[in-house]
Amino acid sequence: MGTESFRYRRPAGVIAAVAVLFSTAFAGIPIAHADPYDGDDGGGSSYDGGGDTGGGFEEPSGGGMEEPSGGGVEEPSGGGMEEPAGGEEQGGTDDLPGGAHEEPGGTHDEPGGTEAPGGGTNDTNEVPGDGTGSDDPTGGDVAEPTPQGPQASEPDVNTASSSEVTSTTTTEMTSEEYSSFQSSISSVVSTSSFTTGLSLSSPVALWNSSWISYDRYYRPVFTNPYRTPLSIVYTSGGQPQTFVVPPLQRAAVNVPNTGVYSFTAATRPDSGPPANLSVGSFTGGGYEPAPGQAPPQKPAPLNTQKNVLVQVKFDRGASAPFRVKALTDLGADPTMNGATKVLLDEEIPAWGQWSKTDKGDPLFVINQTQTLPGVNPPGQEPLPGYNVTLTAAAEKKSWIEKNLTVLVVVAIGAGVLALAAVGFIVATRRRRAG
Repeated sequence: MGTESFRYRRPAGVIAAVAVLFSTAFAGIPIAHADPYDGDDGGGSSYDGGGDTGGGFEEPSGGGMEEPSGGGVEEPSGGGMEEPAGGEEQGGTDDLPGGAHEEPGGTHDEPGGTEAPGGGTNDTNEVPGDGTGSDDPTGGDVAEPTPQGPQASEPDVNTASSSEVTSTTTTEMTSEEYSSFQSSISSVVSTSSFTTGLSLSSPVALWNSSWISYDRYYRPVFTNPYRTPLSIVYTSGGQPQTFVVPPLQRAAVNVPNTGVYSFTAATRPDSGPPANLSVGSFTGGGYEPAPGQAPPQKPAPLNTQKNVLVQVKFDRGASAPFRVKALTDLGADPTMNGATKVLLDEEIPAWGQWSKTDKGDPLFVINQTQTLPGVNPPGQEPLPGYNVTLTAAAEKKSWIEKNLTVLVVVAIGAGVLALAAVGFIVATRRRRAG
């Protein structure tokens, strides 16, 4: 009887041990690796209130959401605010910089995104291609420019990522502040630019996505891994806005109006020119936590596709097609004559239109970019962080050159007619004289 009992107990003990092992493993997954804007990907939203089918999160007990004293951000239950992938140890995993931040979500002029060629408005659509960037729809090798991001030391990133989050609010820049910032930034870019002829490169880098996360109120949380203040400038309602993140700190930003915003980031030392220029984008706005205030609705997901084929096509030349890791379609932009606005790698603003390759694959053709959002207007400028080479466009012919053949034929015909007329007149006079 004792032997029979042992034989039945041992499998049960093994099953219990396996269950404990798996529950421990899943409990150690960092919160920052969950997507707060997409609850349909099987992973759920890190802001869900544990079964809220309405897409929001559970309101804290007691009714309202109270901002803790000292300007900090109230921590959600179960592990604290989401951290940018880049430093603070969570669940036994030390995430270093380079990971992706949560997919921008937020409402904007085109809620839920715009349907791109090929259909679908999911926020992570796959487009044709094997993801390696080696399939060229034109038959050759697809160019694979690698975007360059800003640099910061790992210890400083870890220090900033583990700092307490404070709240800050954007302010509208005065004309004097804007002129000073624009002058300092533009001078750095113009004197350091590597753009020559058909080679497009710039000292402005692609923002490190892991330095932005989102708190439980869907506010962007900026990390400053530098030892000097980090200034962020963007445009809202046609007016330049700014906020500053202190050295080696994090700040949750209260943005006045909801939307998707592209920004220019730069460190501002006490003396000397700005440094660490980069371009990025964030989403959010229109909500500032206050006691008794209802929580915000979960933002609608943006239309983001992975592994997208793009091509730069400016007046002076066009690039070979190349793939970007992600492209977010924001729809038609009325301020740019209806051109489609996109975010490359979820950070870089660009404008153009959808097209297709000879094989019928979707291709986004870029006609305008913005190297310094919030500082300079869009133009045919380099993509921040990318090195792209253009092939010279065929020279535009003048009207005379285009119609030279017709003009020659007309001239010859006119000459023949003139000679015939002269001959006719001479013959007529001779007959009369005779």
